[in-house]
Amino acid sequence: MKLSIIIPCLNEAELLPALLSRIKITSTTNYEIIVVDANSTDKTADIALEHNALLIQSSIARRSIQMDMGAKVATGDVLFFIHADSIPPQNFLEDIKTAVTTGYKFGCFRLKFMPSNGFLKFFEIFVGIPWLICRGGDQGLFITANFYKAVGGFTTSLHIMEDIDIIRKGVRKSKFAILQSRMKTSSRDYIKYGHFRLQFAFALVHLAYWLGVDSEKLRLKLKNYLKNGRV
Repeated sequence: MKLSIIIPCLNEAELLPALLSRIKITSTTNYEIIVVDANSTDKTADIALEHNALLIQSSIARRSIQMDMGAKVATGDVLFFIHADSIPPQNFLEDIKTAVTTGYKFGCFRLKFMPSNGFLKFFEIFVGIPWLICRGGDQGLFITANFYKAVGGFTTSLHIMEDIDIIRKGVRKSKFAILQSRMKTSSRDYIKYGHFRLQFAFALVHLAYWLGVDSEKLRLKLKNYLKNGRV
């Protein structure tokens, strides 16, 4: 079983090396690394090449587009989408392989923020609940290549909420796995914008998505709220 690890990036030179190093250290099975960069102005592309990743350039900085581009060139039986500011569990490849061989077609990991605190620990527990509203891209997403095609892949017109959208499509066809191991992810946005402000913004985004608000309008409203505190 071959795993294609797909990493969408935009100016992630600071955190990408840690992720790529973890993959190399812990990987014992057949895999490939695909970095889909949105024309970063830092050394993201150079770092990807230094770690022998397949580098693809996207003219548009949109995760849905970038991850779909990676999926289209992937040669693995299973696709694993992971953000550049995350670190997978030590045995993540074996965890994914075990889940797939036992019948799961897609799933994610639990979450651990770094650094964490009492507020974030609550949400570390929250994302372990098997509800669609509890899902997020920071948990990573593994999905068999065949099932990715069966659900139509990422909806590339979406500017945000692409992770929820593909899981939403998938659960109509198959059971979703939440693995016990924890993905470590940076809490940099909580530090930058404030814990309550960012979490409130996420809640508004989820509500608007389910109400059918246009994703570009949703992205702009989120950006404005985080910058100015106004919706």
